Amino acid sequence: MRTLVGKILLVTTTIAILLFNDYPSDGEPFTGAIYGKVMDADNTEPIYDANVTLKSNGKILHTDKNGNYKFSEMEPGYYTIQISKPGYKTFIKRIKILGGETVSTELKLNRARS
Repeated sequence: MRTLVGKILLVTTTIAILLFNDYPSDGEPFTGAIYGKVMDADNTEPIYDANVTLKSNGKILHTDKNGNYKFSEMEPGYYTIQISKPGYKTFIKRIKILGGETVSTELKLNRARS
């Protein structure tokens, strides 16, 4: 009876580790991140409060006072981000993330001409 309980415990523990492990067998983290800075194309000043939208799921972040943003815990794959701010032309960029990769982007928005 003790051996059976031990085997069940071992199998249950192994399944839990496999299901909830954030790292594939090679030890690399599975999720990645996209971070970057949004700047004015004319004067390279950071753009505060620009909308940075992850098109696949509609998640929206706003740049901080230094123009920075970050999407964390991104599954590997292709993503399209859209950056918009009143007074500027909308900018769209496609990004590929590999497992565990952090992708940095420096994006310059052009002013909209009226």
